[in-house]
Amino acid sequence: MLKYTIYNFTQLQEVATIETVTNHHSEALETAVQLFKDIYQVTETWPRMQVFGLIMDIRRAAMGIATNLGEGQHQGMGPEFSEFLVISRQELTELKGHLVAAQENPALSAAGIEPLLHKAADLDGMLQVLAASLN
Repeated sequence: MLKYTIYNFTQLQEVATIETVTNHHSEALETAVQLFKDIYQVTETWPRMQVFGLIMDIRRAAMGIATNLGEGQHQGMGPEFSEFLVISRQELTELKGHLVAAQENPALSAAGIEPLLHKAADLDGMLQVLAASLN
């Protein structure tokens, strides 16, 4: 015997909204994890003695983005998720600031930093869309 679930219009809108938010979140989380991997790979080539603190700050901020998005995923779509999203966006802002500072350091390869900044900008757009879909 087949079972059917009958949804009213409001329920369908809620289901569509949850699916949209979930899709945006999954895409943002995948991008954040890839950004962290890319950052780790690029910073591996940087001279440790000259920029050790900067390397640690960049890696910590990149990890914080992905970690907070992952933790937020387990909070559902309520206000707790929004808090984790805000923290992720703050970490992303910090990361972009560190990357801009790294571009100014002559000991570092600016060529490796530019793609990271582009990926960070893409992620920022995704997080903005995700935040807007929660409202």
